[in-house]
Amino acid sequence: MIKKKDRVKKHEEFQEIIRSKNIEKNNAYIIYYRKNEEHTARVGISVSKKLGNAVVRNKTKRQVRHIVHNVLDKNKNVDLVIIVRANYHKNIFSENQHLMDELLKKIGRKIDEQI
Repeated sequence: MIKKKDRVKKHEEFQEIIRSKNIEKNNAYIIYYRKNEEHTARVGISVSKKLGNAVVRNKTKRQVRHIVHNVLDKNKNVDLVIIVRANYHKNIFSENQHLMDELLKKIGRKIDEQI
């Protein structure tokens, strides 16, 4: 589980990360990212009301947190805002996990290049 200190919670933080315009996307996720000064990865998850009612959105967020917890390198100093797309529900869980893994590897390589 992602600890609360490792989450992006405030609206202003979400907007700052999105305004950085560093983006990676596929058919299930859009991920905005920026380098941070803390020595840990922080994650914020956004699920639109278009994806379903509160029960569906909360289930989706729990699944995405689980996926990110398993594949994210906690030692990267990066802030992520993950926006879940409507196609997320068309895939099975393992496919969504694979798609997230690919995006996070791309972002990891780009962050390493910025150092």
